[in-house]
Amino acid sequence: MLRDWKQQALLLNKLLSFNNILSTETNSPLRGLGGFKKSSTRTEIKFMNKILVEGIKIYAYHGCLIEEGKIGCNYIVDVTMETDFSEAAKTDDLKKTIDYVVVYDIVKQQMAIRSKLIEQVGQRIIDELKKQFASLKKVEVKVSKLNPPMNGNVERVSIIISE
Repeated sequence: MLRDWKQQALLLNKLLSFNNILSTETNSPLRGLGGFKKSSTRTEIKFMNKILVEGIKIYAYHGCLIEEGKIGCNYIVDVTMETDFSEAAKTDDLKKTIDYVVVYDIVKQQMAIRSKLIEQVGQRIIDELKKQFASLKKVEVKVSKLNPPMNGNVERVSIIISE
């Protein structure tokens, strides 16, 4: 049994290459038995990688209550991004990946803009990340408000937005 998805993807690439040979060699007794359509180009599987920037601690002034706009509250933001950074891993080139400092700066800037709802803040963060990083395939943002002013003992409320 294969241990991880990378091994499975590599095996699939080999099988697809073998299938391409079977479907194009006219003298092969196995010609056409590969099960895939004949293709003039080699099928490749691109690996997607994840970058996580977790536990960004911010003090901000979001909320529906007037007091929340004056007193503020502690927030924690987590950002998960899916991209292909294999070239950066090979070349050690920051320009070929997503710069964590830029991610932090975007979160900080968007958290500084007061909103009634953390849902809006999360969406603004996602929109700005997508604008800044064209290589982004998927992005998930979690915004947690610590000790929200509620009639009860609640540690945090959170929203998660994925695109």
